[in-house]
Amino acid sequence: FPYTTLFRSIDSISSMGDIIQLVMLELIRKVCRQDPFQKSKYVRAVFTLQGSASNSVAFECASSLVALSNAQTAVKTAVQTYSNLLSTHSDNNVKLIVLDKLADLQRKHPDVLKTLIMDIVRGLSSPNIDIRKKVLDLIMDLVSPSTIDEVISVLKKEILKTHNSETEKSPEYRQMLIRDRKSVV
Repeated sequence: FPYTTLFRSIDSISSMGDIIQLVMLELIRKVCRQDPFQKSKYVRAVFTLQGSASNSVAFECASSLVALSNAQTAVKTAVQTYSNLLSTHSDNNVKLIVLDKLADLQRKHPDVLKTLIMDIVRGLSSPNIDIRKKVLDLIMDLVSPSTIDEVISVLKKEILKTHNSETEKSPEYRQMLIRDRKSVV
């Protein structure tokens, strides 16, 4: 079996460089597509890599987790990783890709995302209006009776920030916030 070397090196995967980790994640996905019964052997390794300092490894781990498992723990871990990338990564293109991934997960696992809505809200810290709009759209789909007060509080704070901001997109962002706040109330 050609993947026995992969299985033997799984225990040391976290000590490998990020390029090797990315290659290993791709191999894990290929092995699991060919033989779905191997998933349980490799999902643990993906969870282990989830805490990687490399943003690309963390992103690929999140993608691998949802590809390999529908378990709530896997989905929750992926959402937390995507939310972290959304609020910390500097590249707007990466943030847009992450938002697409979150929107896809929202369609498949809305209950999991509803529990993590406040993690997703942190994406409003982005200065990019397109990212803020997508975050607001996602939040409005996820708000529930248990999170409505927290979401309204965040929207109020964001509205106040726009009054002190002199950026050209502040009025547009303020209008989006007011519209969404009204729809929540």
